[in-house]
Amino acid sequence: EARAAKRRFAVADSDHLTLVRTFDEWRASRRRGATAERNFCRQHFLSSSVLRMIVGTRDELRKLLGSIGFTAAATAGAGGSDGDGTAAADPAIVGAVLCAGLYPNVVRADRSLRAAAQGTVHYQYFRNATEVFLSSDSVMQKSNRATFSWLVYHAQMKLHSKTYLTNVTPVSPMALVLFGGRFDILHVEGQIVMDKWIELKAAAKTAVICKALRAALDKVLAYKLEHPTAPLDQLAMPVMNAVQLLLRVAA
Repeated sequence: EARAAKRRFAVADSDHLTLVRTFDEWRASRRRGATAERNFCRQHFLSSSVLRMIVGTRDELRKLLGSIGFTAAATAGAGGSDGDGTAAADPAIVGAVLCAGLYPNVVRADRSLRAAAQGTVHYQYFRNATEVFLSSDSVMQKSNRATFSWLVYHAQMKLHSKTYLTNVTPVSPMALVLFGGRFDILHVEGQIVMDKWIELKAAAKTAVICKALRAALDKVLAYKLEHPTAPLDQLAMPVMNAVQLLLRVAA
């Protein structure tokens, strides 16, 4: 029942975005009163005390970012309206951010040839050459998983000699190219190779352009880290706009 309740809030086959949506729905229930909040937590197998702790941690993080100039300082608390909306509003951008934060926690999804021969759809997941498995409560267990061939994950655990992944999100090859590890271009083979095992198809010209865009993006991010309160200049904005467009198109 708990797994079914979680899947009711599924967003973009992503466990992370599903958790965000669940959190937002809980905040909405709080605004309807204490009884509505209790009923929501009971129906969806949630702990209100844990959710309140998340609110406190979230507010502290927001204040910290505001104090060093990365965001406008916010004073909203207790899970009230804080003006940031739901992160699930733009899965392509959030997926890229997750890719940047979780890399190198990446796995490849391959369609099972045996299952295809039997007329069914089944995917196998590999980290390098090692097969891994999704945790049973992942929202991807009930999806068609046809959106992307790559996933990022939060953690892994061993159980009965198998490795299971917790909290996974599909990411596009473009997200890996722009926010993953450093990569080499194999011009003749038409490939981008990252960390010697992540292989992405790309024409040589496309790969060179992507590498140049990645270098430009890295410069923008480095400048922003050094000058968090400074607005992005006219040279930086085209880079950011191009990155956002490519991520959304790839999604």
